[in-house]
Amino acid sequence: SLVKAIARSPHLPRNAVFHLLKLWGSPDEEIRKTAFDVMKRMKDERAQFYILLLEDKLDDALTRSKAALFAAQVIAHPLKEIREKSFVVLTKLGDRASEGFPVLSRLLRHENPRWRAYGARILGELGPSLKIAVPELKKLLDDPVPPVRQEANQALGIIQGVSQRLPIEFGLRIESPVYVD
Repeated sequence: SLVKAIARSPHLPRNAVFHLLKLWGSPDEEIRKTAFDVMKRMKDERAQFYILLLEDKLDDALTRSKAALFAAQVIAHPLKEIREKSFVVLTKLGDRASEGFPVLSRLLRHENPRWRAYGARILGELGPSLKIAVPELKKLLDDPVPPVRQEANQALGIIQGVSQRLPIEFGLRIESPVYVD
């Protein structure tokens, strides 16, 4: 199989981490295990971060200088498990989560309104530590799509300490960003 060929290869292409993460979502346990083992032996800093993320070694992840940046890069990953774990890393980073804002802000400018709303929601969930996001969120108040404006408004309230989001089961929110026609 392709995964076994990758596992035997002494040299992996730069985009191997991306493909191995996609394999992590496979229903086949052997494929997931092989992809995980290949990532473990890679020298790539991103691969090592994802291993820490997937193994729930958040204390190790928090000591890494680029934890916020890496977590922000996968907050919109297709796999729910990776999205949830990256969100946990960002929340545990507290004020250091703002280091990932340049990546998170891309969601606010996404062409798809679902992702703009999702980005605003994530920033709101991260709360006051993301005050740097206020100017970008204010721009979304003029978005043509109502749910995007609503999420931006709520995020601004939370970040500025004016309001709080009612707790909702995390997986549901991340699984189903705001529906937009």
